Amino acid sequence: MSRNLTSEPVATGSAETRIGLLRWREYGGPREAAGERTLLFVHGLLTNSDVWGEVVQNLSQDFRCITLDIPLGSHTIPAREDAALNVAELAQAVNEAAEQLCPHGFTLIGSDTGGVVSQLAAVQEPTGLKRLVLLSCDTEKNFLPLPLRYLQYVAYIPGTMQALRAALHLGWVRRLPIAFGWLVKRELDAAEWNSIIAPLKNAGVRRDLAKVLKGISVKYTVQSARDLERFEHPTLFLWADTTKLFPIENARRLATRMPDAHVVPVPESYAFSQLDQPEFVANALREELAG
Repeated sequence: MSRNLTSEPVATGSAETRIGLLRWREYGGPREAAGERTLLFVHGLLTNSDVWGEVVQNLSQDFRCITLDIPLGSHTIPAREDAALNVAELAQAVNEAAEQLCPHGFTLIGSDTGGVVSQLAAVQEPTGLKRLVLLSCDTEKNFLPLPLRYLQYVAYIPGTMQALRAALHLGWVRRLPIAFGWLVKRELDAAEWNSIIAPLKNAGVRRDLAKVLKGISVKYTVQSARDLERFEHPTLFLWADTTKLFPIENARRLATRMPDAHVVPVPESYAFSQLDQPEFVANALREELAG
């Protein structure tokens, strides 16, 4: 098994939401675990919950961990054909899933585009939310980061998502800054790449990805930053200190405007710290949740 694909979950299923079914996998502690002991993980664009693999394996010894697959291009259950798939709708869907899966409360953890979704979900003040953790992600006017912004526009061209799938089979393309080159520092193995690319064989998944990309707008991240200034739950920015896409200064600037937020730098990592530094991320989360 790949080092970052998760071990066998204790339970799996799908949650019914406004956009359709969201696949979930559960690891570790009992359903009755208190809110501080239940962790809900949200992945980013062109990934799925497999990116949390080593982090979840580490934390599930002490916490109830739930990973969600949301329709960001590497999911396996397409959204409803008529579903709106902007990040605000995805946030509503995450909260609907959380209500079903985390009846005793939860800590919300998001990365990359899933960090945007988590910001928007958190400021809706869902019942049971105890804490917010943001790994390196889009904030304020940095959505999408400039090297990846072309994706918002090529999504309008028919056939582009199929071409993207074909291009990602090429290692040299994946290593470009306009692909995954500045997202993950270490080399992913064949199983990890397959987890990312294989779902794009499905026309419904490609349709969903195009919808999400077309719906991206800084209006969501600018507004969420304003709303976070009034967000009173503890917030951790667990941020890569060498990422070029999401500068750590962005996290520090936002954290200083929030009532109860702080930044912990992740060393020697690009944006996907859960892949580059999974042990550091797990230990930082464990320390945060113990405080």
